[in-house]
Amino acid sequence: MAWDDSWRTGHSVFDLDHKQLATLLDLLEDSLAMLPGSAYPAAMAQRLVVEAREHFRREETYLLQHPTPETADHIAMHEAFADKLDTLAGAVGRADTQAALALIAEAHAMFVDELLPADTAMVTYFKQRATAAG
Repeated sequence: MAWDDSWRTGHSVFDLDHKQLATLLDLLEDSLAMLPGSAYPAAMAQRLVVEAREHFRREETYLLQHPTPETADHIAMHEAFADKLDTLAGAVGRADTQAALALIAEAHAMFVDELLPADTAMVTYFKQRATAAG
């Protein structure tokens, strides 16, 4: 899944994290195709899980300090995505390439269709709140 600049949320730190997660998903998918049977895909899957959880920790810290009406739902989306990545890492670790590729497609859809729009709405909310206060 190559990064698309139309996915930018307007928050530079979150956008950098999102770009890294998209790149890791892309590298994982490529490694499954090009390096079947090697240890690289499993290592890449574990790195993706770690990076996603670190991003969620940063974002949730910010959300809890500056709550929005959607904070609880947003955190629940993070948990669902992290669970999906854990399942993906397990499939890669078992060398179940077909399951891993299906889970990558699901993760991509979740990322683009759910998480990024939610993050964009969150950033818009923060900007509107800052404008109203200023």
